[in-house]
Amino acid sequence: MNFQLSIDFVLVSVHHDCLANIYTTTDDPLSLRQTFCFKLNIVENEYQLHQILFPMFTKLRINTASVGYHSFIHEILQRGRRMSHWVLSRGINCKALPLRSVIQASIMDHYNDGILMGRAIAKSESEFENVKNGFHADHSKNINDGMVRAKEYLVKEMLKTVRIEVGDEEDCMICLEELEVGFDAFRMPCSHNFHGDCIEKWLRHGHFCPICRFKIPAN
Repeated sequence: MNFQLSIDFVLVSVHHDCLANIYTTTDDPLSLRQTFCFKLNIVENEYQLHQILFPMFTKLRINTASVGYHSFIHEILQRGRRMSHWVLSRGINCKALPLRSVIQASIMDHYNDGILMGRAIAKSESEFENVKNGFHADHSKNINDGMVRAKEYLVKEMLKTVRIEVGDEEDCMICLEELEVGFDAFRMPCSHNFHGDCIEKWLRHGHFCPICRFKIPAN
């Protein structure tokens, strides 16, 4: 008998401008579901359950050292034990026992629009060149140079279409051309906007925002 644990993650990005001490929350939370299957005896071993869940939580930048995370592990263990004892005591035969949980978390990014963002752009300079050159090169050639591709299904979920309004004009930091008023740009969860073609091609080579380096889980 196995357990099938489904976790619905609801993630809200919060950006902290350290210089101005201003917190900004993105309008649209990221929602995704992850399913884990494991043997019945795992619910008797907290360390083994942690080993199963740790990689996914780390990719989503959820603090696995927090009290909340360990409380979640403890709750899953308790629920799993109660369910398995109830099923076994009644002689019920089933292949998998379903467990489901919903996790709501805020992902905090600390920066200021001057110094820290400038450093992030400078650090990404070589990646910009690789990707821009790759737009015109033979795509069968490996130009990743250490960058890791973002998960395609997450890219589709996380990129939102936004209309550029008067006063919101800015440059796409990939092609360095202006996002004009009335243009439908693609917005990352970190609230940075790009041309759709630019950011989609970028995320095929790297799993982070080219400005603030907000990370999308990678393949």
